[in-house]
Amino acid sequence: MKRIITYFYAFLLVALMTGCSKTDYLNAIPNNSVALVSMDVGKMNGIDNQTLLKALLHVSNLNTSGIDVSAPVYLFESADGNLGLCAKGDDASDLQKTLDNLASKGICQRLKEHRDCQFTLLNNAWAIGFSDDAVLVMGPVTATSYTNLRSQMAKYLRQSEEKGILHSRLYERLDSIDGAMKMVARVD
Repeated sequence: MKRIITYFYAFLLVALMTGCSKTDYLNAIPNNSVALVSMDVGKMNGIDNQTLLKALLHVSNLNTSGIDVSAPVYLFESADGNLGLCAKGDDASDLQKTLDNLASKGICQRLKEHRDCQFTLLNNAWAIGFSDDAVLVMGPVTATSYTNLRSQMAKYLRQSEEKGILHSRLYERLDSIDGAMKMVARVD
């Protein structure tokens, strides 16, 4: 009986340790992307390495923005030509406060829930969606095509690891390169 209980606790410990991977947020990147750029902002030198995210979110301090800046940020181009940015979510309530602040300034629309994710349109050009794990920015998008892109992004934010970028040759190649900023692309 002790052996069964020991095995049960060992199994439970392994399940808990593997259940929350540091790469869960990458599942939001479509596996059929044609280009992928990884920026490890913690390892980048020179200019302010958080400039892109600060400019996009109109914030001066990313530590309270709801985005985990210790994890790499990924830029990608989806197969349908949309440009995207994927970052690891740190605190959904902080991100919601950041976007509510932008909405009060007229920079983006008020957040709306769609398929268990939160969405807004930034500067009438960029769709932002987030879940507990990932922050996804895609566009440019017109106001009329925003609804379709939002549905596509909700699908990306909820997709399994098998449908995300982690199981693609593009990611395998990117992961084999060493550096703070790296890029791979597929040519047809």
